[in-house]
Amino acid sequence: MDAKKEKVKTNQKAKEESVELTDEEKALNITKVQKERMERDHDMIKDYYKGLLKEWADDLAARPVEEKKSEEGRAATKLCQQVADTLKGFFKLCTKRKIPFDIRKNLLKIKDCMEKKDFREAYKIYLLITIGNAPWPIGVTATGIYERSARDRITQESVGHAMLNDTVRVYLTMIKRLMNYKESKTPDGISSGCVVMKK
Repeated sequence: MDAKKEKVKTNQKAKEESVELTDEEKALNITKVQKERMERDHDMIKDYYKGLLKEWADDLAARPVEEKKSEEGRAATKLCQQVADTLKGFFKLCTKRKIPFDIRKNLLKIKDCMEKKDFREAYKIYLLITIGNAPWPIGVTATGIYERSARDRITQESVGHAMLNDTVRVYLTMIKRLMNYKESKTPDGISSGCVVMKK
């Protein structure tokens, strides 16, 4: 029994030593636990969305030849290939651990919702990433010389800055296409709340 405990302690110690912090991470006061969580999050995002892309490509490959050669079939194949080509850069960002925290956190939430087949919540989170939830100033916002309380609620942190960067915007658009594919493969009635639109 003691040998097992020692082996577990040795493995934990080896794991802790394998996660070394860079000087930049030390300057940002990132702990080893935070770095491990960040690496795990990146790996989960990469594995899930890569698996979803492979599932889509496999579905397209399994179609009958007539369907593949039809105009709609060629368009679907082209769309899947476009998503795969575009997301190569996204997967490289995952490998380099360069996805910003707010986007990473929301992509994990989307993954969890899609696994539960709760596509309505997944789309809400997607909109939160892309648009944000900042209140919009409507009408006259400065009618007097005093600061208005409603004006304070319009903050920078609730604005969706993800779409300001063209690269991130393209990656998020491709992830939306993966979400649409996953929802279309869910049988009617299983999805919680969303109706699957079929052509």
